Amino acid sequence: MAGVIMVGVLGLMDWRVTVVSSNFISLLLIITISLTVHLTVRYRELRATRHFSDHDKLLRHAVASMYRPCLYTALTTLVAFGSLIVSGILPIITFGWMMMMGVTTALLVAFTLFPSIMSLLKTDETQLSSDLSLNMTGFLARATDKLNNNVLVIYGLILLFSVIGLSQLKVENSFIDYFRESTEIYQGMSLFDEKLGGTLSFDVVVNLTDDGDSFDDGFNDGFDDGFGDSANNDSYWFTAPKMEQIKAIHEYLDADLQTGKVLSFGAIVQLAEMLNGNQEIDGFLWAILYNRIPEALKDTVLTPFISVADNQTRFNVRVIESAPDLNRNELLQRIERGVEEEFGLADDDVRVTGILVMYNNVLQSLFQSQILTLGVVMLAIMLMFLALFRSLSISVICIIPNAIAAAFVLGVMGWARIPLDIMTITIAAISIGIGVDNTIHYMHRFKREFPRFGDYRETMYFCHNSIGRAMYFTSMTIVA
Repeated sequence: MAGVIMVGVLGLMDWRVTVVSSNFISLLLIITISLTVHLTVRYRELRATRHFSDHDKLLRHAVASMYRPCLYTALTTLVAFGSLIVSGILPIITFGWMMMMGVTTALLVAFTLFPSIMSLLKTDETQLSSDLSLNMTGFLARATDKLNNNVLVIYGLILLFSVIGLSQLKVENSFIDYFRESTEIYQGMSLFDEKLGGTLSFDVVVNLTDDGDSFDDGFNDGFDDGFGDSANNDSYWFTAPKMEQIKAIHEYLDADLQTGKVLSFGAIVQLAEMLNGNQEIDGFLWAILYNRIPEALKDTVLTPFISVADNQTRFNVRVIESAPDLNRNELLQRIERGVEEEFGLADDDVRVTGILVMYNNVLQSLFQSQILTLGVVMLAIMLMFLALFRSLSISVICIIPNAIAAAFVLGVMGWARIPLDIMTITIAAISIGIGVDNTIHYMHRFKREFPRFGDYRETMYFCHNSIGRAMYFTSMTIVA
C-alpha cells in the first residue's frame, strides 16, 4: 500500500524515475516489511507470554510498545537518506527526497492499516510456545558471552580492515558495466567500441598560437582587407603553421591507447596533404581552398571544428568504454597536460569538456560528498540517540556499531575493487538506515527489560531471543 501511495504521489508531482531511483520501490517495500515484521513479532511475543489477554488488548499493547522505537528508526532513516540531498547531483538529490517521503508514508501506513486489518481478523487460538529462542540469535548471544572483551578486539580489527579498504575505494566505473552482456544496450555499446571507434566522447578545445595570421610564403604582404569581404579575411586565418599544429595535435590524440576515433579539422589537413602527394600545403593554397569550399560544406566540415573569430580549434575524441583498464580521470588529466606540454601551450589555452568530462566530474564528486556527509550524518544520528535514550554514554555505544557497519561496507567495496558510482553511492545510506533501525529497537528493548532481570547477560540473552528475532527476520527479508 505504501508503494502504491508513493507511486501515485510521484506521478502527481511528475517526478520521473531515473537510473538512481529505479530501486525506490524495492527499498520502500523493505522498510515497510521491516515495520510490519516488528509489529508482528511483538504481537506474537505478547500472545505467547500473556495468554490471559484478549486479541484487541494485545494488539493495542503491541502497537503502543513499538510506536516509539519505530518512530525514531524512521526519523534516523530520514536523516540517513537526507545525506543524499547534499550530494549536489540532481538525480541523487531527488532520490533522497523520494526516500524521505517514502519512509514517512511507510510509517503511517504500518501503524494505521496494519492494526486495522489485524483487528478485523478472527482471533487465532493456536497456542504459541513461550520459548522465543532462535538458533542464529542464540548463537550470537552465546558467542558474545564467551568472547567477553575479545569482542572489542575483533571489531577493532574489523575497523582497521575497513579503514584500509576505504583508502583503496575508487570512483571509477564504465557505463557499459551497468548492463548484462546479453542485453541489447551492452551489445550495442560493444559494437560502437569495436567497430565505430568508441562510445562516450569528450572535446579538447585549443586556443592556437598567434602566428600573425600571415601566409608563410609572403603572399599576404600584397593583400589589403579593402579588396575582399569578411569571408576572404577569414581565409587569411588558414596558415601553414596553424594547419600543421592542428594536424600534430590530432595525431597526438589519436595515438593514445585509450582513445578511439578522433574527429577534427586535422583529418581534413591529413586528407589534403595526401591528395597533394604527401606534401605540406602552404597558406596561399589553404586560402584558395577555403574560398572555393561551398558554404553548405563549410557548415559541415569547418564550423564544428574551427572558430576563426576566437582562434580556436576543437577535437572530438571518442573513448573505448569497454576497455578494462579505463580510468577516465587519469585519461582526461593526461590528455590535457600532454597537449599543453607537447605543444608548448599555456594552461588557459587547452580546455577539456564534453559529456565524458561531466560524467567524470559526477563520479569524482561522489567520494568527497559521501565521506564528508557521513560524518555529519553520524553526528546527527547520535544527537537523535541522545534525545531518545537521554544518555551520552548509551548514544556513543549506539553510534559505534553503525559507524563500523558503514565503514565495513565501503571498506569491502574498496578491497573488492567495486567502484563508487551513481548506483553504489546509496549503499552507505542504506546500511546506516538498517543499522540504526536495529540499534534503536535493540537498545529500547534492552533498557525496558534490564530492570526486570537486573543482570546484563540475562537481559542480553532475552533481547537476542525476542527483539533479535524481529531483527533477524527483517534482515533475511532484506537479503532475499
